[in-house]
Amino acid sequence: MTLLEWTYLIFLLTVLGGAVLFFVYLLPKRNFPLPWVITHLGLAAITLVFFTVAIFH
Repeated sequence: MTLLEWTYLIFLLTVLGGAVLFFVYLLPKRNFPLPWVITHLGLAAITLVFFTVAIFH
């Protein structure tokens, strides 16, 4: 697999994971830690940078 394919897959997984964590956080009567959501979405932002570098590499 190329660098572009790897970064795209990692980006999709982190965005999907962050979205799932966010919606779990929004469910009523759940004590899900918000820092996990923020950290996961932060990882998605970092992989977006890697994805952009891979596109223009």
